[in-house]
Amino acid sequence: MTFSLSAWIDSFVPSTIVQRPDNIRRHKIFIATSMIVALFAATYGVMSYFINFTVGLYAMVASVGLFAVLPYALRAGVSIWSLGVVFSMFILALNVVLVTFSGGLFTSPVTPFIILPSVFALIFCNLRTAVFFVVLSVAYVIVMMLLRDGISAIPVTYMPSFHNTFLSLALGGLVIIMFLVTNTYEQTKNEALRLLEEKQEELRKERELSDSLLLNILPEATVQELKSVGVARPRAYEMVSVLFADFVSFTRISQTMTAAELVKHIDEYFTRFDSIMDRHGIEKIKTMGDSYMCVAGLPIESEHHAQQIIAAAREMLAVVEEIRNNKPVTGGPGFDVRIGVHSGPVVAGIVGKRKFAYDIWGDTVNVAARLQQLGHVNRINMSSSTHSLIQAEVSCSYAGTVTAKNRGEIDVFVVDANAGSTPQQDDTVV
Repeated sequence: MTFSLSAWIDSFVPSTIVQRPDNIRRHKIFIATSMIVALFAATYGVMSYFINFTVGLYAMVASVGLFAVLPYALRAGVSIWSLGVVFSMFILALNVVLVTFSGGLFTSPVTPFIILPSVFALIFCNLRTAVFFVVLSVAYVIVMMLLRDGISAIPVTYMPSFHNTFLSLALGGLVIIMFLVTNTYEQTKNEALRLLEEKQEELRKERELSDSLLLNILPEATVQELKSVGVARPRAYEMVSVLFADFVSFTRISQTMTAAELVKHIDEYFTRFDSIMDRHGIEKIKTMGDSYMCVAGLPIESEHHAQQIIAAAREMLAVVEEIRNNKPVTGGPGFDVRIGVHSGPVVAGIVGKRKFAYDIWGDTVNVAARLQQLGHVNRINMSSSTHSLIQAEVSCSYAGTVTAKNRGEIDVFVVDANAGSTPQQDDTVV
């Protein structure tokens, strides 16, 4: 079985800790640092033995025992704060002993290690504990400086000729320890950042998916309002153009088709219609069976809503004609369509709390629906309201009247056949 140092270190991380990247990183650094210090303590212990530094040998044996046990204590459930205090306090005490028995603050080769307690307290505990060790370490340095004459009277227990070598090794060991600790910190930090980036990417994709789904249900302006303030307030629009489209004899024709065939044919039309609405900046409201409803001039208001809706209606007629002419080749029925358009005020908003939908209300909607129901087949039937907005740009003809509930007789105009995308095929009012 292949040995993995990373997996071995991970085995000491308690499963009960809060699984946050920074918390896991702190535990891994503690484990790795304990092992590194234990390894160097063993090395220094061997050197102390060979240079006859008895106090150093005993101190290093105690260090190896303590730092080798600390990871197991962490895995057993002892808090990292408590172990961090023990870690830093032991290193400070170790420095006091070794400095005292190796010539004093300005002579001992282990003096540089005084920087470690506050650093480790900051990594393993918290800022307050680290400040405590900073104060303690500074106080220790001041005291040792004041007592330097008395300490210098204590005889050095190893030959002076070994001093420079021991100092070089101590400084090198300090550099290596700090490098390994910093490297471990960087590696675990980078791993945490990588995991964070992966999670952020997952969240970004989920957000894009949810936004895409919302935009398929609601206008973009409404989605932005929902995301920014949490609600979408109903809004009144003074002038928009509403279009209804409905296939002729749909019920009769659909009885000759399977459910799959019916859905496939309807989808062919409505998908093309959706593309038309996107190109002209028109808001699709909904489909109801074979009926298609859309509106120009909301949620972003436009002075040219009537022109937009008539241009879209022309393209819809062209699509209907194209599909109908291709049906002898592709198979299936080719539908005819009635289109009704009316311009006027509406109220728009979201209804419901579950499976909510964006909808519009008002007499304008009812009139547009009535024009579609009683209009000429394969023609664009519009009210005088819409006609007055586009008559200077689009050639239209008066086509009689229709009766609408609560409105009485309504004048109907149709776009002239030679002005539209499709020729007239049926001018009878049904």
